[in-house]
Amino acid sequence: MIRHEQIADSQLRKHIRHAEIQFAGNTRLKIFGVLNCKSGMRMKRENRVFFRNESEAIASGFRPCASCMKKEYTRWKLKHKVHKGGTEVHKGECRVSARSGLSKRMVEMKFEYDFKRGSNSKLKF
Repeated sequence: MIRHEQIADSQLRKHIRHAEIQFAGNTRLKIFGVLNCKSGMRMKRENRVFFRNESEAIASGFRPCASCMKKEYTRWKLKHKVHKGGTEVHKGECRVSARSGLSKRMVEMKFEYDFKRGSNSKLKF
């Protein structure tokens, strides 16, 4: 992983020209994509990192970009069971993202209530 702040523009162009760098990622969002991705081009320089290959990015804890790497993102999403809103409740399992605005206990209480009623539907927040 190479931080954009730590490499000169001439060196960066050389690495890209020789295909030594193939992907760029956002350190704040932990998302990586191809170098010509429209979403990636908008990120701040201090948040940008570069990867030699996809496996290096994934090993660093980044996920594929949903915009420029649709197939890879779909595969990642299925593997990690991420749903819209970041919340999944199924048979007692609870995952809550900070974006949902609900505490884990509130989600567990809602799940218990629905489970006692016999409803096994996924919660939407």
